[in-house]
Amino acid sequence: LGLVASYKNNHPLAESYFKKAITLIPTWVYPVTSLGNSLRDQGRYKEAISVFEKAIAMAPNFADSYHNLGNVYYDMARYSEAENLFKKSIAIDTLNTGPELNSLGLLYNERGNIKIAEKYYLASIKSDTTFGKSYANLGYLYAKIEDNKAKEFLTNAVDREPFYADLITDLANYYSTSSTANDKVKADELYAKAIQNNPFETRAYAGRAWNIYKDDPTKAEKYFLNNVKTNADKPSAYFYLAQWHEQIGKITEAETNYKQTLKINPFYYQAYTNLSKLYLQNGKTDLAEKTLLDALTYFELSPVLFNDIGNFYYGQNKVEMASKYYQNALAVDKDYAKAYGSLAYTALENNDFKTAVNQFKNAYANEPIKFNVEDFRSLFITKIENLFAEEKAEIALTAIKHYLSQLPNHFSLQLALGKANYLASKADEGIVALKNINVEDLRVQEKYALYQLMGWVYVDLDQLENAKSAFIKSASFSANPNQLGLALIAFLSNSKPEAKNLINKVMLQDADALNIKQLNKIYSKRSLQKINEMVTAIAK
Repeated sequence: LGLVASYKNNHPLAESYFKKAITLIPTWVYPVTSLGNSLRDQGRYKEAISVFEKAIAMAPNFADSYHNLGNVYYDMARYSEAENLFKKSIAIDTLNTGPELNSLGLLYNERGNIKIAEKYYLASIKSDTTFGKSYANLGYLYAKIEDNKAKEFLTNAVDREPFYADLITDLANYYSTSSTANDKVKADELYAKAIQNNPFETRAYAGRAWNIYKDDPTKAEKYFLNNVKTNADKPSAYFYLAQWHEQIGKITEAETNYKQTLKINPFYYQAYTNLSKLYLQNGKTDLAEKTLLDALTYFELSPVLFNDIGNFYYGQNKVEMASKYYQNALAVDKDYAKAYGSLAYTALENNDFKTAVNQFKNAYANEPIKFNVEDFRSLFITKIENLFAEEKAEIALTAIKHYLSQLPNHFSLQLALGKANYLASKADEGIVALKNINVEDLRVQEKYALYQLMGWVYVDLDQLENAKSAFIKSASFSANPNQLGLALIAFLSNSKPEAKNLINKVMLQDADALNIKQLNKIYSKRSLQKINEMVTAIAK
């Protein structure tokens, strides 16, 4: 009777039934855990923790109590504690591990560890092929990374538990992301079926509304309002309504409903972040900050909140504050990959290259899918180029060497290493780096840049024939090659008329080509000395 009342969202009645069962059989642990789950559904997490701890004390070998307590800590984003409890449950009952393995998958997904999450979902499916939620969660994961297996697993979930509204809604959400009319119709049918099976499935009302809002906003709003009418005590119903109001520009109503969400359940985390963003978008920076800091009362050990506060301060150019909160996230959960990534990009922004590389390495080790090496490398190279422009070749050289000692090599790093050595007057090391590049892997413009740089490195090494050959090769990869290198080779080879002719071509391409400030950022001291000698001699 208590479970039926919980299903109908009548939690006061459910509690009374569970407490009656406990009174009748005080040694029976099941109604105690059911009471805990009811409290969790209401967001009364601290009470739920107390009840589950009582259940564990009553029956230390009842695995479900550990799993249920872990679920509460998961909801509070206290992932380290949740993980320990999930694993404790598995250790007690090694045969029925499907739900616990699924919970570990959810946990690692929230941490940003996609590959580990996938591993746990697959293990859950292997442990219990009838547990539909593992299929659905794996399907969602694949959808997020645009893997074509998403539909297969979401459909398998419904096949295994065809009346479970939560799983039907998951599949409906997948179809609703499609741009085809048939898939939109399929999504609507699934949402309707989910609501019919369980009128308290708030996600189904919201999903059905979002599925049609572009074509029929009036009907969409009706679904959101029906959701609140049917589920007046559920915070998620108000949360979805707030999102709708935000979408249609009713900012005051959105704010009111986000606040109502938190009034019903102050542990509804996404309401804090959405409300904070709403304030920020409307120029209320102080309220945006306050909203996130208020959440600390309920999520004092949440790496998610610490990371989000860090992101807020980063957006306000308060980098030191941002770094502090990113560090706090890792202090409470060393496996929270998103914080490593946040620290990496924050450090890179501040030209703290060693920290940036080290933290990105940690992020990449935890989650190689989300934290793409190419993206980080591209931004890293941009920062290195900025150092070259600032005439800080030695700093660039140190940064590149550290990168290459920690992260995968790439021709762009070798090219940058060659350039850094050249600008730092280490031409002998520069040519070694450039010769390590496989030219066949390069695009046309990259080949041009490589041979141009090689030419200047050879100039510094006084290998004029090699320099000339490199400059000539570079010219074959550009419609308008820079002729300054060949002009210098001609001058050094005592062919001043040819040098003068080539200099004239350089000046036609760029009248500012021989500006000393510009040259200082591009060429080594040794090359500059030779260029200046040439320009002076030709001028005479």
